Amino acid sequence: MKQVSKAIGRKRMLKMADFLDKLPSEKFDFTIAYGKETPSLIKGCGSAGCIIGWTPRVFPRLVKYNPIATWQLHRVDPYFKIGDESKLSYREVGEAVFGLSADHAFNLFTPGTQCYFYLKNLDHDATPKQAAKLLRSYVKKYMSE
Repeated sequence: MKQVSKAIGRKRMLKMADFLDKLPSEKFDFTIAYGKETPSLIKGCGSAGCIIGWTPRVFPRLVKYNPIATWQLHRVDPYFKIGDESKLSYREVGEAVFGLSADHAFNLFTPGTQCYFYLKNLDHDATPKQAAKLLRSYVKKYMSE
């Protein structure tokens, strides 16, 4: 996958934060990329998902849901598609969409690991507004111009 510039990554992350600010709390779940009903999100059903789980709604020309899933760590992990890559994890989507390193993508989008950036940790019960604030704090600290 092509690496995006810091400027594009910053712009996309702020767009994602703006989307999350308007998302109702019941449609956000920081513990899952997307629920089993989510592929119908394309039709607008709006089931719960995490930050990366909403990227296909915010960036529909870039990221697609891939309804196949795999069992990892006793839970189902869904995949995403970007271009020809069809089995991307949430971390890999973070790398591709926002131009993050693998470590930064994992720690930014995994509950309870934001302390590695000296940012406030978001737990499993985080709200979309808290996630939006996290993204803006990350941009300010690590992606400023």
